[in-house]
Amino acid sequence: YTSGSTGQPKGVEVEHAALSNLLASMLKRPGFSSYERMLALSTPAFDIATVEMFLPLLVGGTVVVAPEGIEREPTELAELIESVDVMQATPTMWNMLLASGWKGQPRLRAFSGGESLSTQLAQTLYPQVRELWNLYGPTEATVWCSAHQVETSDLIETSIPIGEPIAN
Repeated sequence: YTSGSTGQPKGVEVEHAALSNLLASMLKRPGFSSYERMLALSTPAFDIATVEMFLPLLVGGTVVVAPEGIEREPTELAELIESVDVMQATPTMWNMLLASGWKGQPRLRAFSGGESLSTQLAQTLYPQVRELWNLYGPTEATVWCSAHQVETSDLIETSIPIGEPIAN
């Protein structure tokens, strides 16, 4: 379900082929390897959960399913993040983690999406992770439709780019 532009919840139906396309594209950019572990933090009702659950499985990677409610326990979540290589979250979640005193994870590839990634958040998060990706897309476009790996030069801009379209 998505609020779309009306603010009212509505169901969105997408074809399996669209999800297959998204996952195949994400395997290339930002990429995912069989040795990586991805944190599945999102509720299954949230469209980004499909990426968290299926992307690792396509290449023999590992899905680390977060215990229910851990997002309300920043200290426990920070400990869990230590055991993964990739985490996808909204800017609100990244801000919550940082506000709780989380110091980052040098091997973590951080995917941010679902809301606008502010330059201020990018400036704080970027030096604390291995990679920072800004992902953009409405649910109707099957989760993400563009991706941008944040670079040092982006951190002085007024906004972080949403990037290039994904494949197909």
